[in-house]
Amino acid sequence: MTNNRSAAVEEGLKLWQKQQIEEQLRNFYQNRSQDDLKFEQEWTQETQEKALSAWKESPVEY
Repeated sequence: MTNNRSAAVEEGLKLWQKQQIEEQLRNFYQNRSQDDLKFEQEWTQETQEKALSAWKESPVEY
């Protein structure tokens, strides 16, 4: 912790904002419809091979 009140308040606000974003993301993913899940699975299957191929051809080394 810090003795600087402004820094402590700033850190507290950052933590609160992070927690709010995490909660919103968690709620979004937990409340998706079955149609959305099905679409995402189909999209992944349809695009995965192209994405992997493009990644392998990328000039950037990982």
